[in-house]
Amino acid sequence: MRILARLLTAAALALLLGGVSQDARSFAQQTSAASQETPSAQNRLVGEVQTANAGAGEFTIKTDDGRTVTLKTADKVSVLRIPPGETSTQSATKITLADVAVGDRVFARGALAADGQSFSARQIVVANKQAVAQTQEAQREDWQRRGVFGRIEAINADRKEITIRTRGREGAAQTVVVDASGKVKFMRNAPDSSRSQDALASSFSELRVGDQLRARGERSADGTRITAEEIVTSNVQRTGGTVQSVSASTNEIVVHNDQTGQTQTIVIGQRTMLRRITPEMASQMAARRAQAGGGGANAAGGGRGQGEAGARRGGQGGAGEGQQRRGPGGGGRGGGMQEMLQNLPAVSIGELKKGDVVIVTGSASGTDRSRLTAITLITGDADFLKRLMQFQGRPNRDGQNMSPGLPSDVVGGGTQNTPREQP
Repeated sequence: MRILARLLTAAALALLLGGVSQDARSFAQQTSAASQETPSAQNRLVGEVQTANAGAGEFTIKTDDGRTVTLKTADKVSVLRIPPGETSTQSATKITLADVAVGDRVFARGALAADGQSFSARQIVVANKQAVAQTQEAQREDWQRRGVFGRIEAINADRKEITIRTRGREGAAQTVVVDASGKVKFMRNAPDSSRSQDALASSFSELRVGDQLRARGERSADGTRITAEEIVTSNVQRTGGTVQSVSASTNEIVVHNDQTGQTQTIVIGQRTMLRRITPEMASQMAARRAQAGGGGANAAGGGRGQGEAGARRGGQGGAGEGQQRRGPGGGGRGGGMQEMLQNLPAVSIGELKKGDVVIVTGSASGTDRSRLTAITLITGDADFLKRLMQFQGRPNRDGQNMSPGLPSDVVGGGTQNTPREQP
């Protein structure tokens, strides 16, 4: 149970804190530009190269939504390499198909075949795997050193200041004032995606009390203020319960939460990750729990304790509440847990049925708590998931649910992915 609790908690934090690295924003902005040229998502492809056959002009791409597609090229295909951190193809250099390597990130313009298995590309934009990794590492280190994470408690629109509740080095709750009066890049997590390239441009006016916020910038000596350079927000929650009905035609399910008595409509988005905990995995986690000397609530409590310890270690160094020391962006334990989550067997909405137990991490829209757009949905062994939900519904030692957890705390679409600079 502790392993699964750690998996879900860390994965949830990865959703909330998924790094918005410069290379990811490059691809996001290019995707935005492409969508303005060719509105259909079938005319663009974003993912990672799995196999490369430059001689035949074919590449296997694992897309960001988990599909495997064969990318085929014509003789006159344009192939460009863009440096990490750049946001325009104006700085790109021409390369050949032979320069495209396994592991590279690619953004292609073209046309998806009717069967969805192949993509004919007329232009390919490539980001080198090693360069991307170096940029992401630098971003993680900078977020760790100069970042802060918390929940918005107050907003002063006149002064453009945001008060957030976070944790100090010793684990005690504290407030930090985020100064957003300067030149700040605002981003907001997409409602159905954890990927940074799906994050949407935002602004100060879109901030709301209760939102989760992470900011990067210069902190005061006493750690009570930060002059922000970048702010990323979301309104992400976790819920769970028993499926009451499934509508594949509208991509919605209705879930009753036995703990709160609430019934919510869960919207399955295009990017929503649906996964199943298999009996084998449940057994493995139980075995690991036994080896670790944990059991029942104690094991689950250990998972939460580790999250709180992470918060204490983060403190004013910026890792923030429950966030891993590697910082946002998929590094460290959070990234590994997110990968474990992705590797669970996939399910479709059509496979869900009345009576299934699910745990959902998703985004709320405004103040309407009756609807949630799912980022991840996990189903599987009912008793196993119910025990996990019971653990996650407990408040922490301060009587708060500051970390994402039940009943109401844990990243769309759109074309405006370019970060806006707030004057």
